[in-house]
Amino acid sequence: MVESDRKFWKENMNRYFIEAPGFTAQRERFIEAALAAGADLTEFQHPMRGPRGEMLATDVALIGDPLAPKRFIVISGTHGIEGYYGSEAQIAFLHSLQKRALPADICVIVVHLINPWGTAWLRRVNKDNVDLNRNYVAFNEPLPDNARYEAFHDISSVPRPGRSRPPTRRRAVRNGDRKIQGSPRS
Repeated sequence: MVESDRKFWKENMNRYFIEAPGFTAQRERFIEAALAAGADLTEFQHPMRGPRGEMLATDVALIGDPLAPKRFIVISGTHGIEGYYGSEAQIAFLHSLQKRALPADICVIVVHLINPWGTAWLRRVNKDNVDLNRNYVAFNEPLPDNARYEAFHDISSVPRPGRSRPPTRRRAVRNGDRKIQGSPRS
């Protein structure tokens, strides 16, 4: 991250994220509800950090016999930005489980924020700019040919840690327009 970007986010973090619930607080509420429902929890840490430097993770709550023949799976956060709403539904569901026992033949598995990076950064996609619900590729078949992908790569890419940042959006759009029109790059 270049110094100008650091300065921008430091000065504007609250301005852009004030209306959004915080990832850590939402995660803590889920964990509290899961434990109150008697769940066993497993944490899967994400390699990247959130916009406030917080640790990101997907938590999996298991309630009931893990060897039960029937499983009910509830997932939130496939589209990261929608994760807060899904998390609220999961928390309400976990609260409802505190008041009743599960049948012996059922195991409930609650996957909290399967796309923690997208949830924390308020993005639909994950850290690799992949929409987990729509960018599915069947690798057992030939990969599709997308000749125009390179023209848009810089616009849609999310930088990886330790790598140089992609061009600014304005420059990327200008370069994309040139590539589409077949003009040489200046």
